[in-house]
Amino acid sequence: MARFQATKMRHRIEILEKSVTQNSAGEEVITWSGVGDYWASVEPIRGREFVEMRQGQAEITTRIRMRFRDGIKATHRVRYDGRLFEIQAPPINVNELNRELDLMCSEREDY
Repeated sequence: MARFQATKMRHRIEILEKSVTQNSAGEEVITWSGVGDYWASVEPIRGREFVEMRQGQAEITTRIRMRFRDGIKATHRVRYDGRLFEIQAPPINVNELNRELDLMCSEREDY
């Protein structure tokens, strides 16, 4: 069994959660607030793996691997180094060991 390698998690990310409120005119206002900062590995998807990921899904460009945390959802976003990533699928509990989560993400260009 592969051993958990925390040393590969050298990128600091922020998990963001969406909240919807209404302004005085009754219009929806969407805001994103931070729910936590975590160490992670931010890895661009390349080559064959990228082609496989694109089949039948939104374009996934980046895998973010972090320590396991309950409550991380596909509705969250990730902020890293001034960039914003949308989580495209439910987080993957790597090998079902509750040690690592893989977040399959696409980078937002309009951030």
